[in-house]
Amino acid sequence: MQRLVTTPKLHFADSGLTATLRGTTAASFTPDETSFNRLLETEILNELHEQAGWFKEPLRFSHDRDKDGSE
Repeated sequence: MQRLVTTPKLHFADSGLTATLRGTTAASFTPDETSFNRLLETEILNELHEQAGWFKEPLRFSHDRDKDGSE
């Protein structure tokens, strides 16, 4: 049984700007590229934060990983 740890994680507000600042282009991505996964995760989280404003109750988002650091 693995112990889960909730930790904060830094995400930029604009994944397109982040990609531009890093010099990332569509041609530079490979199927196993972790940079693409990080940009996609940021875009999805930004969209969830935007939609969270529609709820009456405040929503909290967190990032879970196990004690070894695996997400």
